[in-house]
This record gives sequence, structure tokens and C-alpha cells, in this order.
Amino acid sequence: MQIARQLSSTCRLLAKKASAPKKKYLGRISNNLSLGVVGLANVGKSTFFQAITRSTLGNPANYPFATIEAEKSLVVVESAKLDQFQKLFQSEKKVPTSLTVYDIAGLTRNAASGQGLGNKFLADIRLVDGIFHVVRGFRDEEITHIENSVDPVRDMTIVTDELILKDLDFIETALENANKKVKKPGHDKALAKFEIDTLEKILDLLYSGRKVASEEWTEEEIDIINPLNLLTAKPTVVLLNVNPKDYITNNNEFMEQVEGWIQENLIEGSTAPEAAGAIHTDLQNTFISAQVYKWEDVKNESGPLDEAALKSKGKQLRVGKTYVVEDGDVLVVKAARGKK
Repeated sequence: MQIARQLSSTCRLLAKKASAPKKKYLGRISNNLSLGVVGLANVGKSTFFQAITRSTLGNPANYPFATIEAEKSLVVVESAKLDQFQKLFQSEKKVPTSLTVYDIAGLTRNAASGQGLGNKFLADIRLVDGIFHVVRGFRDEEITHIENSVDPVRDMTIVTDELILKDLDFIETALENANKKVKKPGHDKALAKFEIDTLEKILDLLYSGRKVASEEWTEEEIDIINPLNLLTAKPTVVLLNVNPKDYITNNNEFMEQVEGWIQENLIEGSTAPEAAGAIHTDLQNTFISAQVYKWEDVKNESGPLDEAALKSKGKQLRVGKTYVVEDGDVLVVKAARGKK
């Protein structure tokens, strides 16, 4: 399988520019997350699950709904960068990222209304932090396709539409309850009104056929959205399942179409305080500044980290709250003491 494009690594990243307003993440920030392998029936989900977990769990088979009950396995994410950082900072302890990966039953059209294993599929997705969305990108007459033809963009649209429909049902109920609550005495009218406005904004977005994760939200709106645990708010990695020849040559007839579909929902960029918050929320709340070292400048250092030498070479960057973190950045965070 080949990763077509990663929409998000651990959660939806919102701030696109250093000048952008402060925003929170959609979803949970942690180095211990759960991800569900989803997609149409019989597209290679269980095969991918076995590959990423290095296990024999799951039930790869050439027929739909070979998986009914979700399988799960813990994956420790190996990182040469983490090993190098441990050496540079002479840390006695190293805490690698871990993922609990679930192999979830296949989806069909009308899953949101209960067809196939739809209700179970959607309930299992609600429990995870993010999604590995597997789509088929190879032709093989001996392998059944539930839609009888290979079209990954159509398949991604089917899955996304079912998630949107389920979220629509959920938000309509939530909005009905919020309108009842605002009429009761003892509630903060302004807060209740803001909640209703946010739910109506979500509803309009879903009715337009767009995922919650495709929109940029304010910090206050995200405080309303996150507890809802919406299916279309979850960060997603799309994986295009290709044949070995296409993988070796990096040339697949469907790749351009898939990338175009993904670009419609792509939002990037995480600020330095948000990155610090992935370690501990206190570091985000009391963030003052950070010293940044680029991976290319430290990857060959033998350790311990010689900050003075790097600074003298102009390879130490002091940044504030608006700095957008790049992959491989080493951050030494300065935070205030005794503040919450």
C-alpha cells in the first residue's frame, strides 16, 4: 500500500500561517492515540491492519464483510529521531509514540441508515481518535469490488457521505436539545446561544457536503465541537492500495485523482505552544518561548547537545507563540513556573 497524502499525523492541524489567530486542535492531543482502519468492504483493510501491527489478527479474505467484530492491536512507533534526541539530551527515559489500531468492519452505501454493518461500523469509528481510510487503486478481476468497478474517488466519496449523514443526524438532535436547554432557567444565555450558533454552523457545513475537519474553527467553537466526537471531525490518513508494480514505479493511474480529492480537505501547521501541549497541557498554558534546532543540523551530532556551538553557528532559533512547527524540529520550551 502507498500513502497518498497524510491529512494529519495525530490530529487536525489548524493554523496555516504564523499570523493566523490562535486555534485549538480538533480532537485529542497525545502520543498515545487510537486509529481505526476504515473503508468500503473488501478493499484491503485487514491486510493493511496486519501489516502495520505486524500481527496475524484480522481476517483478510476475498469477500465482503470478512471482518465483523473490530480487532485491535498496540503499535509502538519506532523513530530514529527519538533515538537521536535521547542521545543529544542524555535522557535516561524515552517515551515513544504508541497507536492502538482497530480493524473496523467494512462500509456500504446507506450505512448511516443501518444497511450492511453500518451501525456497528459507525459506532466503532466514533470510539477512535483518527482514521486510516483505505481505498482500492488496482484492477484485478479475481478480487471482488462491492461497487463492481475500481474508482477510488467514488469510494472515498461514499465513505465520507455516510460519515456526513451520521453526523447530520447527531447534530440535528444536539441542536434540538440545545434549543430546549436555552429556554430553561439557570443557564448562561450567552453561552447557550453561542452553542446553538456553532451547531447551526456545523449543520450548514454538513448539508453542503463538507466534513467538519475541512473547516477552520475558532478556539471557542472547538470547545463546543470536541466533546461531540463527530465522525467527520476526526483526522484522516488516506491510503491508496496499489499493486506491486505501481508501488515500485511510483506510477498509479488513480494517484492524481486521489490527491486532488484530498487537497480539498487539507489544512496544515501547528504552533509552538500547541506542540508543547502535546507533551503536557501546562507547557502550552504557561508557554513563554522556545529554542528551535532543525533536524538537519542535529541529526549527525554525537551528543550531548552543544547549544552554545549551535548558537554560534546561527543554528539556534528563538521563537514565540506564533511559530509554526516543522517536521523534525527540536524544541526546548521555556515556560512560566507555578502557573496553571
